[in-house]
Amino acid sequence: MNGKIILIILLIFIVVGLIIINLYKPKSNFRINYKHNTAKNIGQNILPFESEDERFEYYVGALINDKAIKFNFDAKKETEGKFQLLSSPDTDSYKDDLIKISNSCNITIKLPFASGDVQNNFEYITLSKSRPILNGNILSNNVLLPLSIKRNMSFAYDIINGVVGEKNWDNKSNKLIWRGATTGNDINKVHNRFTLVSKYFNENWCDIGFSGVCQDKDQYKKFVKNTIPEKVILNCKYVLSIEGNDTSTNIRWMLASNSVVLSPKFTMETWWAEGKLIPYVHYVPINPSFDDLREKYEWCVANPEKCKIIADNATEFIKYFCNEEKENKMVCRVINKLTKEVKLKQFQIELKELMKLFVEFCDKIGVEYWAHYGTLLGAVRNKDMICFDDDLDVGMTRNDYNILINNENIANKFGLNYSYDDDIPRVKLINYKTDIEPYLDIFIMENINDKFKITEGKWAREKGYFTPEELYPLKEYKFGTFNIKGPNIPIPFLERQYGDWEIEKNNHSHHTF
Repeated sequence: MNGKIILIILLIFIVVGLIIINLYKPKSNFRINYKHNTAKNIGQNILPFESEDERFEYYVGALINDKAIKFNFDAKKETEGKFQLLSSPDTDSYKDDLIKISNSCNITIKLPFASGDVQNNFEYITLSKSRPILNGNILSNNVLLPLSIKRNMSFAYDIINGVVGEKNWDNKSNKLIWRGATTGNDINKVHNRFTLVSKYFNENWCDIGFSGVCQDKDQYKKFVKNTIPEKVILNCKYVLSIEGNDTSTNIRWMLASNSVVLSPKFTMETWWAEGKLIPYVHYVPINPSFDDLREKYEWCVANPEKCKIIADNATEFIKYFCNEEKENKMVCRVINKLTKEVKLKQFQIELKELMKLFVEFCDKIGVEYWAHYGTLLGAVRNKDMICFDDDLDVGMTRNDYNILINNENIANKFGLNYSYDDDIPRVKLINYKTDIEPYLDIFIMENINDKFKITEGKWAREKGYFTPEELYPLKEYKFGTFNIKGPNIPIPFLERQYGDWEIEKNNHSHHTF
């Protein structure tokens, strides 16, 4: 009896022990996550974009949102997004790429461009090679271009075209090798090359070290090893990619290599859409501290079939960018969008100068006017111009209009002249800097049955009126950096004219652009 009790107690101890061991047994995060993220198992799209429209919006960032577009036309330095002709850039960096883009896309105006390895999101819209990967729905002001193509993509092209490299997975070795220069931030960056090399320089299961020292980081000379050609690393099944100043130069050819990339989560992106790379689908993620590198490497070695799927996905991802005709078309689409918005914003600067002079002129000759149509909508809702507007609208009575046209000599002294186009009297700016002449439309309104409205021409509209109480007394509205006159109670007119006028929508300029 005692023997049976002892046996039962023993069995209980064994079961409890097994439960405890199982609870505390180290588990591979990669193994758990891989189960839910294998692209070929769940039908996930392994390509970076589902359409060229999606791709375009990815590149242009905040430029897609009319309300968010800001330019700094006074920027003096490249690091501020200095405006320059891309056909003759102020820097030798990316010169050949910029000249090719300029010629292919027929660029005729100066565009904001920042040279070098850009690591920050600009305050204003700026062309650049790289940008930080932002979280959520935040749009970057950095508009991407494919720059330093020879350095970033030539080896990837050679691999995909079969010029170099061992493409057969089974013939590749299980070695884990990393070489790179001392680029990047060794203090503030969440994951960096210096942490990696310091941890694994002396390990015998991998071969990790710097290939050379640069950027005044002489303290890392002790971590320099022999240089290993890319072709040797290419013949390894498992390859490491670690960001430097921005993205890692080797990430493109490693994705093309038919090998598995091991990398911390990407924090920077370029034209080649590193922000679209999915952990466990295109690469094997490792912790920013690199403390799980050996675990992830050993998992890869133990699971070659699963790793082969990831390698295939990565190759398909980078092949997306290897159609030269498609790439050139997308570059010009990006450039054309930026060119249009730059021209529009420069034109709006001229328009506001015209409005300011017109206000001063009317005050001088004692003429009353009020903001009308889109100009009124902008003044009430935006306290400025509507983001996409490309003309100015004012209303005035016929008596005031007669006073105005009889004082053209004074208008000329203010830098203004008159014309009559498209059934509308117009005031124009004499000296302007843009290709297109800015103008201000004058709508003559008469009081008919207690409604001030346009009575002649195609602009005579049923809903386009003010009651005397809505119109008078006129009051001032902020319009950018100065004030303009407008109706006393503008909301009824805006509701009749625009409906949900308070909701600002992306739109397009309706006259010039």
